[in-house]
Amino acid sequence: MGRLQYHLVVTVASIALLCLLQGGRAMPNPDFGTNGNINPGRSEVISEATLLANEFGKLDNTVVVLEGGYGLLADVKAAIESIGGQFMNAGMTLTQQLQSLARNNGPNNVNGAFDPVYSAINSLKMLMSNGLNGQLTTLRTLTGRSIPRKFRDAFQAVRVALDHLESRLRALQDSVAEVRPSKVPIRLQNAVAAAIRDVSSRIGAVRYMVRSTLRDLDTADEFLVAVTDEAQENVAEMLNETLDEFFHSVGDLREDVLEHIQSSISCIFVPQLSGLSSVMGALSSVASYPDSLQGTLNTLSTFLSSSALPSLMSSYDEFFEDYLSSAAGLQSSLETFFTKRTCEVVEETILVLVAGGPYNRYCFHKHSDRVYNLYDLHFNAASKCYDVEYYRLTTLADTLEDVVDLVLYDVEDLVDRLNVCVHLQNNKQACVATLGELYATLIEKTQAKIELFIALAEHELIASYNRLAACVRSARYSTVNSVNAILRSLKRCRKHGEHHGGSNETNETNETNETNETNETDESM
Repeated sequence: MGRLQYHLVVTVASIALLCLLQGGRAMPNPDFGTNGNINPGRSEVISEATLLANEFGKLDNTVVVLEGGYGLLADVKAAIESIGGQFMNAGMTLTQQLQSLARNNGPNNVNGAFDPVYSAINSLKMLMSNGLNGQLTTLRTLTGRSIPRKFRDAFQAVRVALDHLESRLRALQDSVAEVRPSKVPIRLQNAVAAAIRDVSSRIGAVRYMVRSTLRDLDTADEFLVAVTDEAQENVAEMLNETLDEFFHSVGDLREDVLEHIQSSISCIFVPQLSGLSSVMGALSSVASYPDSLQGTLNTLSTFLSSSALPSLMSSYDEFFEDYLSSAAGLQSSLETFFTKRTCEVVEETILVLVAGGPYNRYCFHKHSDRVYNLYDLHFNAASKCYDVEYYRLTTLADTLEDVVDLVLYDVEDLVDRLNVCVHLQNNKQACVATLGELYATLIEKTQAKIELFIALAEHELIASYNRLAACVRSARYSTVNSVNAILRSLKRCRKHGEHHGGSNETNETNETNETNETNETDESM
């Protein structure tokens, strides 16, 4: 073979090898709207589109079930789920169109292959621009500006990435349409794949907003359920335990005094009446008896008679019944009080969390336990009122029993004294006259002590009610003051985050409440 012929053979072989190498870069599949082979971007675009679909799909994996029945939480949840669902669906449509584009074989209908992708991109951008305005407006109305602002910021970042993706797709489309598939630059294909990755990286902010807000809703709902249970438990405990125990114990005190009266009359006064009957014959024969002693003994028999005592006991019982009824009324509005006076701070604590501000979770966890403890603190303070007043009533009961004893001291030796007179051989008239004068004064004081018994029971039970009412109302004002202190702290925290100077927060509950609300007098207090 000659040298010229050899060079020709080598040249032809080199050209053939070059053609083989160039042709070897194409994959044996149709790509991007043409039945030619474009290598190697097709598989990478499909892979990135699949990963993008996975990112959009993660928007749907946060499930929250609300149990508290609070309308605000339900409305926010509906708005968030609507935003996440529509965003995910539009995004999934885009990923499907990208995968379809990469696999499309035309034949040679490039525009028909790319247009659905542009349409999906535009639909997603339109959704983020104004398609979710209703939900964002609802969120702003319910929670403030923070959540809508963050969504709009996240959407803007996604729109920028979508614009970039569309630009890269159009460059790829122009190249596919204008040159042979094998001549499409690999950098254009890689640029599309990179643009898809960029879109994928921007979805995280939207996903965070959906997930974090739903989780905050779940936390807020758990708090609401716990607070509601705590309030209801304390109301039930106050009404069913503290008050029941108080009424039962006070009822026992009342019965103890009655039993003491009945026992003392049976043991002392009845025997005196019996002895008086036995001595009355001899006593009546004493000339001084009618004028000096008979009237006194008749008076004594009248106000300690079997007909007078039931009336006395009836008045005593009536005082206690009125007292117990009034004491029960102090807590009849407890549920109304909790509802009216603590709902605002519960709502504000929930709102500070779900509003999504810069300090929302810190401020919520800083104050939620304080709000939860309001009910137990109030219950303890109010329960102490009843405990203290019960022990004061034991003093009243003891005093009333002492008055009964003082009354009976006046008559317990009456018959003995009269027997002395009637058995005297001389000076019977003088003896009876002397006793008549002394017992006239004594029985007058006895009657005064019986009146004192009734007045003391009546006046002290009125005093006890007013002491009890003052204590219960004070506990409520203290609770309201604590509520207002927490509200002030919540508002500062929501705005500034950590505490910045000012008054010592631990002493806030001792501050004088300056709001009109705590100076009101109404049934809830």
